[in-house]
Amino acid sequence: MTPDRDPVAQRKEEQEKPRTEVEIDPRILDNYLGYYQLKQNMIFTVTRQGDQLFMQLTGQRPVQVYPESTQKFFAKVVHAQISFVTDPQGRATELILHQAGREQSAKRIDKTEAQNLEDQLCKEGERRNALTGQRGGASSHHCITGARAAKLRRNG
Repeated sequence: MTPDRDPVAQRKEEQEKPRTEVEIDPRILDNYLGYYQLKQNMIFTVTRQGDQLFMQLTGQRPVQVYPESTQKFFAKVVHAQISFVTDPQGRATELILHQAGREQSAKRIDKTEAQNLEDQLCKEGERRNALTGQRGGASSHHCITGARAAKLRRNG
């Protein structure tokens, strides 16, 4: 008898398989734009540039994702996929990050809530830097992200 394979290892193997990009109606992308809270201090920002979808996790650079179906997308720079869960009208209510054998859910949040969380992260980072005497690093990146959020507030 062979022992059952570790489910995390099985998912990781599946997630690392080559993906095939398919064409989809670019209007579908509008249903996915917005903010999704992965953890208390991590937000996915989903944006669109033309017919291309981008994901940005707090503290990281934007990554283009490519469709493998109308609700499933994959990154080419890392073994990661995103699945969108939608309501009956097709609007995303959450996304699921498939990476490193894990599947993590991120619920959709509104713009104001996302901006408040980004602002909170910036303030926490500034406090931490003041206490430790450090400059720059991840907390500065949070503040830059917070500045991005402030720009979003001004621009709409």
